[in-house]
Amino acid sequence: MLAAVTILFSGCSKSKQKSPESKEMVLWYNKPAENVWFDGLFIGNGYMGANVFGRVENERIALNESTFWSGRPHDYNDPDAYNYFEKIKELVFADKFKEAEEMVNEHFYGIPVAQQAYQPLGDFLLNFKVTGDSIKDYYRELDMETGVVKISYKDGDVKMTREVFMSYPDHVMVMKVSADKPGRVSVEAKLRSYFTRNMEVHSGKRKLADSQG
Repeated sequence: MLAAVTILFSGCSKSKQKSPESKEMVLWYNKPAENVWFDGLFIGNGYMGANVFGRVENERIALNESTFWSGRPHDYNDPDAYNYFEKIKELVFADKFKEAEEMVNEHFYGIPVAQQAYQPLGDFLLNFKVTGDSIKDYYRELDMETGVVKISYKDGDVKMTREVFMSYPDHVMVMKVSADKPGRVSVEAKLRSYFTRNMEVHSGKRKLADSQG
């Protein structure tokens, strides 16, 4: 999965940001997303997707990929279902809807009845070094015409910018990180899967239980 994520670093960027009022089809905000899922900005290319939270210091990008499901491939078809089709139709035409529904529930769904669950792939975590005393002029947007998420803010006297998008032809998520002064980009990146996070949680609970005797 790490091969499908590309980060480009630029020490100095002179690109100009248009005001929100001059753009159409743009969602923009003046603060990062909180822990609420729908506060993030969503990007995708048809089979890969991500939710960009836009945090300043500890960025989280939640990842999805269409082939990542629980369980394993199998056939949901019930080979005996057709034997009940005529009986169900007769009950419906006789206005015996409750009996028809019960027969459908018992004999006409797939095996198993519930489909496998669609699983999150994990979180792409980016820890940025903040050098200034305060963060100012925070701005984030999703341009729905280009599919590009852009985050910018001032860290002291340096303007930091991130741009993120999904590419279908290249099968990658691309992020460009830049600063308007050279030598000011510093970031640590790692991937956290939900499996490893659950292991960390259970390990922490075990340590707490051991410490309590």
